[in-house]
Amino acid sequence: MQRWVAPPNPLLKINVDAAAPNGRPGGVGVIVRDSLGLINAAGYWPILFEGQAHEMEALATYYGLNFAKECCFREVILESDNLEVIKALKQGTPNQTCFGSFIADTLSLLGNFRNVSFSHVMRKGNKVDRRSPKSYN
Repeated sequence: MQRWVAPPNPLLKINVDAAAPNGRPGGVGVIVRDSLGLINAAGYWPILFEGQAHEMEALATYYGLNFAKECCFREVILESDNLEVIKALKQGTPNQTCFGSFIADTLSLLGNFRNVSFSHVMRKGNKVDRRSPKSYN
């Protein structure tokens, strides 16, 4: 089983996830942790948009990066369990769809950071890990 991996110091890792049960409105969760595994910030936002999974995950990346900006975090790794979203963010060429619009919105935030990278993690590695921060060393 893949588990959460701490970012190198001084980077912070932003894990994002979206949920939309059975196509109904859902929400976006964001957790920001440091190299010791300590939570620096976390948030949840209900979303009324009834999109497909990849659209919801793309929207989650926007919420995550915008949240990091509002918290004044400047060196981050944005991590999602949706490979399509991470590929689109790395390519930086959004298309003219709802999905593409969310990707473009996320990319528009990059100027607020000194260092941003995008990382894909398997779904099991994107769960909140409740172990002691000391066990990450």
